[in-house]
Amino acid sequence: MQDIITSWLSWFPVTKLRPPSSQATIKRTWLTDQLYSLALTHRFTLISAPAGSGKTTLAADLAHHASEANVCWLSLDNGDSNLQTFLPTIAIALLADSQPDR
Repeated sequence: MQDIITSWLSWFPVTKLRPPSSQATIKRTWLTDQLYSLALTHRFTLISAPAGSGKTTLAADLAHHASEANVCWLSLDNGDSNLQTFLPTIAIALLADSQPDR
C-alpha cells in the first residue's frame, strides 16, 4: 500500500494539498474558535458562505494553527468537477495527510 501512495503522490501537484500561506488579515477570533471547536469534536466540518466572505482564509488559519485538530487540505479546480477525477483526488488528499513527511 505504501508503494501505491508514494506513486500517486509523485505525480500529484502537492500545491493542492497545502493551504495558502497566511497573510495579514482581520482576525475573526470568534469564528476561528468555533471552527476549531468543531474540528476537535466532529469528523467533518463544512464551511458554507457567499463568495468573498473569507472561507478559504478562515480554513487556512485553522490549518496553520490547529495543532490538536486533524486538518486535511485539498484545493479543487474545474478539473475536479467530475466523479472520475474528484474521488481519486479526495483519496490522495486523505492518504497524503497520513504521510509523516507531509
